[in-house]
Amino acid sequence: MEWLRENAGHMTMIAAVNANGNSIPPLFVFPWVNFKSFMLNGAPCGSVGYANSSGWSNEAIFVQFIEHFVKHIRLSVDKPVLLLMDNDESHVNIP
Repeated sequence: MEWLRENAGHMTMIAAVNANGNSIPPLFVFPWVNFKSFMLNGAPCGSVGYANSSGWSNEAIFVQFIEHFVKHIRLSVDKPVLLLMDNDESHVNIP
């Protein structure tokens, strides 16, 4: 992702890590209008990317992260998951 340091300013990464140190691949929000797959070159396997001209997340991208999160965890009635979030005040209008 060296090209990012040279061509962009702010970007967002949304990550999830559990108490055991396990994690899911991150979601990146790039400061452009359109996402292109090359933007994930060098990112961890399974990472996903979206574009938003500000480089910040929004409600729609946050919903995409929740779908990405659920895809990567083993959620079941017998093994519930508690998701604690920090700095998520921009996501108050989730559909």
